[in-house]
Amino acid sequence: MHPTESWLYVMSANGEMKTGNMSGARTMMERGIRMNPKDERTWVEWVRLELGYVQQLKEQGVDDANDVLRGGIVEVVIANAVQGGDDLFSIIIGN
Repeated sequence: MHPTESWLYVMSANGEMKTGNMSGARTMMERGIRMNPKDERTWVEWVRLELGYVQQLKEQGVDDANDVLRGGIVEVVIANAVQGGDDLFSIIIGN
């Protein structure tokens, strides 16, 4: 694998999510971030991945009391991106 090619981590994570392995998807995103901590696309794609998972759970009728559905993991990902610098935060929130 090419550790500095962030799109490979994103593609792999999306594949894991499609097969129902969200834990594996998160692991791939964590690896991508670890190898490329300032890569904006990886952070943005991780937020998208988590939001897609929240949507999937809502469509399946999962209880709204679930912390994932309340955006807990999305908040953590964004908080970690903010630690990476103001530019990453601006990209994630779309400014």
